[in-house]
Parts: sequence; structure tokens; C-alpha cells
Amino acid sequence: MKHRLIYLGLILVIFGGFQGYTNREYYTDDAYIVLTVAKNAATGQGWAFNKGERINSSTYALNTFVAIIAHWLFPSHVTDFMHVVSNLALLAMALMLLHFLSKRVGSLAGFVCGLLFLIDPVIRQSFGMETPLFLALAVASTISFDRDSKFTGLLLGLLILARPDGVLLAGILIAVRLYKKRKLPWMEIAGLLLVLVPWLFFSTIYFHSVVPHTLQAKIAQGASGLWSGPISFFGGFIHSLQLYFHEPVLAALILVFLAIPGGLTLLGIHSYFRWLPVWAAFHMGVYFLLGVPGYFWYFAPAFLVMDMAIGTGVLALSKFVQKKIPSTNKLIRNIGISAAAVAMTALLFMIVWNVSSTVLMDAPERIGTYREIGRWINSNTRPEVTVSSVEVGALGYFSERRILCPYGLVSNPEVAKYLKIGTSLDWLGLLKPDILILRQKMWDRNEAPLVDQEKLETRYRTIKTFGSLVLYERIDEKPISTD
Repeated sequence: MKHRLIYLGLILVIFGGFQGYTNREYYTDDAYIVLTVAKNAATGQGWAFNKGERINSSTYALNTFVAIIAHWLFPSHVTDFMHVVSNLALLAMALMLLHFLSKRVGSLAGFVCGLLFLIDPVIRQSFGMETPLFLALAVASTISFDRDSKFTGLLLGLLILARPDGVLLAGILIAVRLYKKRKLPWMEIAGLLLVLVPWLFFSTIYFHSVVPHTLQAKIAQGASGLWSGPISFFGGFIHSLQLYFHEPVLAALILVFLAIPGGLTLLGIHSYFRWLPVWAAFHMGVYFLLGVPGYFWYFAPAFLVMDMAIGTGVLALSKFVQKKIPSTNKLIRNIGISAAAVAMTALLFMIVWNVSSTVLMDAPERIGTYREIGRWINSNTRPEVTVSSVEVGALGYFSERRILCPYGLVSNPEVAKYLKIGTSLDWLGLLKPDILILRQKMWDRNEAPLVDQEKLETRYRTIKTFGSLVLYERIDEKPISTD
């Protein structure tokens, strides 16, 4: 058993390293928001997306701390460093799942689960973001709670620093412990507070709030109607499922024959691990009630549980078939069942890997365009120039100019109140950016409803085109060029 785990773990490490290397160019625009905040903090410009502002646009403090360290140690290779961090977090998660599920369910379940997690298209989209670290800490905290480890409280504190909604899992685990033992787990609570209190103190003093400004902005987005309200949240989840399975019939077959039996098996485990599905459901329910749009990272816990359920389902189905197929030769029967399990695993791998690779295909090109635009703006405009676009991460990082966000995510939190009450937001009239970046064919949801076409035609002129993106310059002020 021990040697089998080592071999399976080695396969996961080799494969995880390979897929991390092949996807080294992939980086989301949202991840650049954290990098921009980290760069400003590391260079003494304040914990903010725009230098000098006190707006907490980084929802995830832990990932920002890691990025600050990266800026200090490897200033020319920050994205590479953060990519490695994401990949190591995914590998750690896969190995933890392999080890834990192998002991509680079976090595096949642990291996398939770890493999699916490494190629999960929803998870892989989050490279550079906090999601891999957040999920790894969620599993580590649960396993630590299961073992009564003295490090449990510290892990729970780091989990909440990774994402504030980690408090949901911490609350569930502490509540279950209280119910079982009829006393509060003071050691775990003390360790949690030891990690959290310094950040809460800093956040209160520096931002005058412990709640990130991004939450208010996301709620306002949901209320604006541009994302179709609460329907949008479940629409985002359905879209993520489509990314994972690609075909509805295939999704139904996998869910019925693998995920449901596997999920029931997981719920039957006598461990705190059985509460991870509860946490995933609670996590989605809270965000649905908050009315935020259906961004893919909100569904990451659900897809973690789904990977676990499918992996466990492969083993459960194999054992079920093994019991139902009579054979006078036990060896032949076992070989046949093992071959069937390997075939199911290979089929799952090919399907999910193909979809996952397709999902990541266009991101490097899009981010590369924003990188090019940002560097052009940095070299050809005055430092005080303001820039606005619906995607702000890479643009802010490479341009080093003040970004005016039409959704109030990284700046201009007053914008959120216009979105929240459903008022038509006059992007150009309210923010008056010096430089505006739009697609040649504007997005129906994110751009077109915010742009007053008359103001665009009379107050702005085209400067330059980068691929599908057009740069406009405001003409009712002095020229923006450094020339």
C-alpha cells in the first residue's frame, strides 16, 4: 500500500509539473489586480491598486503578501513566481487528497480525484489567483481538524486570510467540534485569532473597514441588472459545468453513475472530510443570497467536491460491478474490473484535459494585448493621466497609471451606488477618463450599456488600435502625450 501511494504520488507530481510548465504563459487579468496592489505595497506606495489610495481592492490578503515577497525577491519574475506558487498549491492539494482518500476510501479514488483536480478547467483558470492556495488550505485545515493537530487554528487563520469566505468552513468545523465534544475548541480559536487579529487591526486602521471594497462592488454588479440578477449566479455555475463536461449527455452520465454514488460514499466517511460538501453548498448559497454575478472562482469549492465525488465514484462503481459479475476465476475478474476502472479514468482524463486546454487557449493572447497597451501608455503619456477599461488588472500593472474602474472594483467605490440602484451609469460623463479602452465590437453586457455613444463620438478620438482593442483619447483637455 505504501509503495503504491508513492508511485501514484510520483505520477501526480510529474504530471502536475508538466501541466504547470505547459501553462506557464497563462495568467488571468484578475490575478494582475493582486500583483498591482503588491507592487505598490512593496515599493512603499501603499496597499492599493492606485498609488496612494486607501481602497482595499485585494480581497485576498494572503496571496497579496506572497506577491509582495515575490516583488522583493524576484522583481523581474513575479508572474513566474506566483505561477509556481499556484502550481505547488495544486500539487499539494492533489497529494493530500491521494493520501487521505487512499486511507479512507481507496487508492484508486485518491488518485483519480487528484488527477481530476490537476486538470479541472475551472480550477486551472485561477492560476495566479488565490483559489489554488485557498482550496489547499481548506483541505489541509479539514485534515488537521480531523487529526486534532496543534496547527489547526493557524491553518484556519491562513484560510480566512486567503479568502475571507474561508470563515464559513472554519465556522462549520468549529460548530461540529462543539456539538461533538460539548466544548469550544479554544486552541483552534486562539490559533485562528493569532493569525487574523493583526490583519483585522491593520485593515481597520488603514481602510476603516475589515470588509474589502470589492464585495460592495460585486453586490452592486449583481443588483445592476447587467448580469441578469440572481439568475446570473446559477447561469455562471451552469457555464462552468459546461466547461467541465462539454456535453450535457456526458454530464448526466458522469453525475448519475459516478458523482452521486461517490458523493454518498464521501458523506459516509467518519471524518470531518464529510463536511466539505456541506461547506461547498453553503458557500454557493451565501453568494447566491448576496446577489453577486456568477464568477467562476465562487464555484471552486463545489468543483473540488465534484472532483472528489467523481474520483470516489470510479472506485465505488468498480466495486459494485465486481460484486455483480460472477466468475470462477477471481484473478481474471479482478483484472477485468481493474481494466474497466483504468478505462474510465483514461476517458475522464481525455475529456476534461481536452476541455481544460481549450479554455486556457485564448488567455495568453488577451493578456499579452493588455500588456502591450499598458507599456505603450507608460511610455507615451504623462504620469497623471487616467485610464479606464472594463478589464483593469494587467492594464494597471503595466501602465502604472491611475485606473478608473467603471464597476468600482479597484477604484471609485462611489460608482457602486449607481450600479446598485439600477441607474444607467454614464461611464464617460461620471469618470471622465483621459484614455478609454474599448473593444471594436463592444461587449453587450460589460461595455455597451455604459457608453454614451454621443459622448464617445464628440469627446474622444481614436489614438491607436491593438488587435481587437481601441484606445481613445479625451479631446476636451490638454494633450495627454509626453511629447
